[in-house]
Amino acid sequence: MTKVIRTLAKSITYVAAAAVFSGCAVTAQSIDHADQLAQTADVKAEKVVFGKFRLVRNGEEVAFGDNIFANSAKLYMYQDGSGQEIVGKVGRDGEFAWALEPGDYTLSSIAFKHRGETIEPATNFAFTVSANHDASYVGTITLETTFSSGYYGTSGVIERFFIKDDCEANCSKMLSNLGMAGTVAATSLLHWETQVASNR
Repeated sequence: MTKVIRTLAKSITYVAAAAVFSGCAVTAQSIDHADQLAQTADVKAEKVVFGKFRLVRNGEEVAFGDNIFANSAKLYMYQDGSGQEIVGKVGRDGEFAWALEPGDYTLSSIAFKHRGETIEPATNFAFTVSANHDASYVGTITLETTFSSGYYGTSGVIERFFIKDDCEANCSKMLSNLGMAGTVAATSLLHWETQVASNR
C-alpha cells in the first residue's frame, strides 16, 4: 500500500512573471540506461537517483512528455556544502533518473510552464544519494495547484506538496527500464528537515 510520508498545506499566492530557467545551473545527466554511467567523467562517484513528479493543476493531472511540444518540468537542487545549482529534467510520465554524486542534497524548487510562463515554487526538500547502493529512490512528488489568469498575468495558489513511497509499485519497473533489474535501491524519500523538527 502506498504510504503518504509527509504532507504540507500551502496558502502561498503568487503572480507568475515571464521568468526563464536559470542559465547558471549545471544540468544533471538524465539516465535512460545504466550503461550511460560509464560515459560520465567520474563513473566511480556517480549513482542513479530516480523518482517521479506529478503536477495536479485545477484538479487535473498534467501529462509530461519528452518532446519539445510536451509539458515539461525541471527540479533545481544543491549538494550540501556546494554553491553550485544543479537542474534535473523530468521525463515522460513525470519519471526522472539522474546521475549524481553520493551525498546530501536540497531540492530547492520545481519549475514548470503554465500558458507560456514559468512557475517556480520553492520546495526545500532534503534527500541523500547513497554511496553504498547503485541507485537511490526519492519518492513520488505531487504538487497540487490552482491557477487563474488576469490582467497582470497568471496567479495561482500552491495548495500542497506531498511525498509518497511508491517503491513497492514502481521501483522494480523503473529499475528494469534503466537496465538495472535486480538492483536493490536505497530509499531516501524527500522530506522537509525544518518541518520534521517543528512537529516533534
